[in-house]
Amino acid sequence: MEIFFSTLISRLGKIKPIVSFYTVVIIFVSCNYESYLTWRQPSSPFASDCDQYYSYLPATFIYKDLSYSFNERYWLVTLPNGKKMQRFTSGVAVMEAPFFAMAHYYAKANGYKLDGYSAPYAWFNYFGVFLYVLIGLYYLYRALRFYFSEWLCVFVLAAIFLATNLFFYTLGAGQMSHSFLFLLQAVFIFHMLRWWKNGKWYDAFFIGLAAGIAVLSRPSESLILLAPLFIGVKNKETFFKKLNFLWDKKWQILLAGLVFLICLCPQLFYWKYVTGHYIYYSYEKERFYFNDPQIIRFLFGWRKGLIPYAPIMIFSFIGFFFLWKKCSELFFAFLIFTIVNIYFLSCWWDYGFGGGLGNRALVQSFTFLAFPMAAFFDRIFSAPAKKYLKSAIVVAAVVLLVACMRINLLMARQYTTTAMHWGGMTKEAYWFIWNKENFTQQDMEMREKLIREPDGQKMLNGERDQ
Repeated sequence: MEIFFSTLISRLGKIKPIVSFYTVVIIFVSCNYESYLTWRQPSSPFASDCDQYYSYLPATFIYKDLSYSFNERYWLVTLPNGKKMQRFTSGVAVMEAPFFAMAHYYAKANGYKLDGYSAPYAWFNYFGVFLYVLIGLYYLYRALRFYFSEWLCVFVLAAIFLATNLFFYTLGAGQMSHSFLFLLQAVFIFHMLRWWKNGKWYDAFFIGLAAGIAVLSRPSESLILLAPLFIGVKNKETFFKKLNFLWDKKWQILLAGLVFLICLCPQLFYWKYVTGHYIYYSYEKERFYFNDPQIIRFLFGWRKGLIPYAPIMIFSFIGFFFLWKKCSELFFAFLIFTIVNIYFLSCWWDYGFGGGLGNRALVQSFTFLAFPMAAFFDRIFSAPAKKYLKSAIVVAAVVLLVACMRINLLMARQYTTTAMHWGGMTKEAYWFIWNKENFTQQDMEMREKLIREPDGQKMLNGERDQ
């Protein structure tokens, strides 16, 4: 027996941290995913924005009608020529296509309704999103491993997935674009870093592929193309060295650009088919107010700010001070992308981006913010100190992580049960529901008095103090 336990302990000690992380996540999700569903049968996860993204699949493969005359549930744009078109782009549908195909085959073989919305379509897509995020976390882990230790990378993965609203946008509202974009950004970053180190054609191809599908999913994702321009730039000397590198790799860049453009073709052809133009702005009156960025509200506001609903992300911003010393070749690329991205998104007419839990517009960009977060905790864990103090620091960091995870998981349940309002949270409402799991009818009535729903029409007109 003694030999058995010593062998078991020895084997457990050899298990890679990433395997331990996945084991914990899969067990936890398997036991708890129903607590975070925002839908139940006979409804499906395809509602609101999710349904608009998904609509290309039933329209193309079931009803064969991209004019959408088969259903009035969609938020269609009526064009001057009388045609109707989907205002959302098709990248998410491209990502959902493998699970749609499997669901369609299963539904046909088992007698389910072949409408794109019966149970097989819902569940194949739902768990497909979870699989995508797991793959995205693995790519992020591999990218982080270029600079940080295994256990630190796993610590950051736990923070990003379990202590931020990425968790909710995987299990609660995973059919939004953010979970898909998280995978695409993670793939983009990994291949971008490896391409900078090795300059291989293979990585250039995947840079173009990931960026192309990301922009096809959400055009604002084109900002990620800033990052490769500044990777490796630390000063004037390295700037010119980078220019030489880009010139030497011009044919690989051309390949990446060609793949990128091919990825955009489905949307360009759809716009041409419906509107007569290859490029068409489908959001009509919705616009950016570049002279009025709402950066403070975007990051710290009680309605939809990043930090109130994902407090652990404050360490990412602090971590930029340490990123320069730990991996200076990333500093300008990641900092410039982060600043431009936050400015750009905060200029949208509705800086809260509609209903949802916390700041959803930045969820996919947690891939970039994972690196300064890792730099922060790396600095904390490696600071010179006596052994007992080092142990205390590690314990404190783990306690902090667990506390942020608990807060995040509770917020996700509050949103799922509607205790947290979809878009009208105020400071008073935020603190009223803070750390509460159960709500009486009186509690809900009090919360209703504390919320303030934003006026969409006023925001469209530029009155953004909502």
